[in-house]
Amino acid sequence: ICVNTTITWNGQTISTGGTYTYTTTGSNGCDSTTTLNVTIKPLLFASYDTAICVNTPITWNGQTISTAGTYTYSTTGSNACDSTTTLNVTIKPLLSASYDTAICANTPINWNSQTISTAGTYTYTTTGSNGCDSTTTLVVTIKPLLFASYDTAICENEPISWNGQTISTRSEEHTSELQ
Repeated sequence: ICVNTTITWNGQTISTGGTYTYTTTGSNGCDSTTTLNVTIKPLLFASYDTAICVNTPITWNGQTISTAGTYTYSTTGSNACDSTTTLNVTIKPLLSASYDTAICANTPINWNSQTISTAGTYTYTTTGSNGCDSTTTLVVTIKPLLFASYDTAICENEPISWNGQTISTRSEEHTSELQ
């Protein structure tokens, strides 16, 4: 019999293993003894551990599981007794990172196969080292262009050199990008 079950045999309630006898008068008028040998079948237990990703539920024995905890499933085991399986669930942490960067105007950058030339928030999602989604966020700001203006006077026929340019006439406007 199974653990925690009873049977009734010839007026006896039996719930433990052992040898049980029943004596009666047989059809020939003599004593007749019947022996019942009872063994107790063990309950079947199994326990498993698993970890799941946040927001990624699993289905286990008809149960949808999305939070950490201990879940049980009971059924009839191979020995015809109760069988209980326990699933211990943990949640893997989210993997995320955020970075801030500033780029010069008109100077795009490449980030995770994206060409970025404007201010904004950019995300990249991939599979992290724990097997779950991993999200990286890049916050981009644009550095302003810098302008400066200088007035100078030069003598006629005496050119000057300014940022690699030779200036020899007056009233010319020359520009150079500041780094």
